[in-house]
Amino acid sequence: MKLPVILLAMPEMFLALVGMALMMLGVFAPEKRAFKTVSNFAMASLVATLALVLFNPGGHGVGMNGLFIVDGFAMYMKMLVLLGSVVTLLMSERYLRRENMARFEYPVLVVFA
Repeated sequence: MKLPVILLAMPEMFLALVGMALMMLGVFAPEKRAFKTVSNFAMASLVATLALVLFNPGGHGVGMNGLFIVDGFAMYMKMLVLLGSVVTLLMSERYLRRENMARFEYPVLVVFA
């Protein structure tokens, strides 16, 4: 059975939409709390995306004429990158504050990366 690409790419689309929402949140949040707020939401969204990867209703499949493949290896790599991104945000928060570089753009860039 051929699955719609929208189900296969649900985690990626969710993360792209969250990244855009985080950018808007960072712009409109008070400057003193923008970094912490966006960073917390970024970590939560990365964990939610990890859950979407694990419990994707699209399952395994191929979409876009073979350009988008979801299989065991792809899911493993997605989980590894998402966990690495969460750990990166956790580890870098104190350093960014200490060096006076805590800007809301950093967690947004990690989400988009």
